[in-house]
Amino acid sequence: MRILLVSIATFCWAAWLVSARAAPPGFPISPRPSLVGLVFEDGDGDGIPNGPYDRPLAGMEVRLEAPCADETRLYRATVSDEEGHYQFANVGRGCYRVRALAPVGYRETIPGGQEVQMAWGDGVLQQHVALARPGHVVGVVFQDVNGNGLQEAGEEGIPDISVRLYEDTNGDESLDAGDVLAGSATTEQAEGAFAFLDRLPGRYLLTITLPTGFVATTPDVQAFLLITGEAGGELLYYFGLRPADSSLDAFAPAR
Repeated sequence: MRILLVSIATFCWAAWLVSARAAPPGFPISPRPSLVGLVFEDGDGDGIPNGPYDRPLAGMEVRLEAPCADETRLYRATVSDEEGHYQFANVGRGCYRVRALAPVGYRETIPGGQEVQMAWGDGVLQQHVALARPGHVVGVVFQDVNGNGLQEAGEEGIPDISVRLYEDTNGDESLDAGDVLAGSATTEQAEGAFAFLDRLPGRYLLTITLPTGFVATTPDVQAFLLITGEAGGELLYYFGLRPADSSLDAFAPAR
């Protein structure tokens, strides 16, 4: 009988010790948190899988990496199901990064993955993972001789014009201090063409630097939504220029 009582007491003490180590003091004992989400193609770059340009991605390798530091290690891995869903059950508390390995032709919208903080009592956390196919923004700066804003026959491109691409971070379709420069280019000789290749989907602004003595016949800041994937992938924009003094033909060949 004494041996039985000692065994029961030892078992209870061991169970208490395991429970004490499994949760912080004073915190109710509960299952470890789980992480679930959707792997999807983000065709419009908004990070939310609810638009007509988004679609779930099946068969993607999803990795849960730890810790959240410069040097990471693989904690767990799984594969998204036929509807794009993934799940990591019973995850230990701590800081992690969740990411999907991008197949050929795709890129992570958040390089290195999304940071997730797991804590005791969180239950089920949700974090979607977005991949995207890059698109292109191309265009022409041209001599708008008649000033109608359209490039017509005989209106040639203008070289050496500075063109800049900004991320429209607040989506207000105007260039302001919060917008991030995403790239710059100079128009080519003869054609006046420019290109920004392999850009993630999202809201952008295009702007040019007007040369001295010229005015724009098209908006000198153009806002747009770059949609990629099955719904799109390339946008074409035009900037027209003409002399500020319309009585002068600055594009006429020198005599």
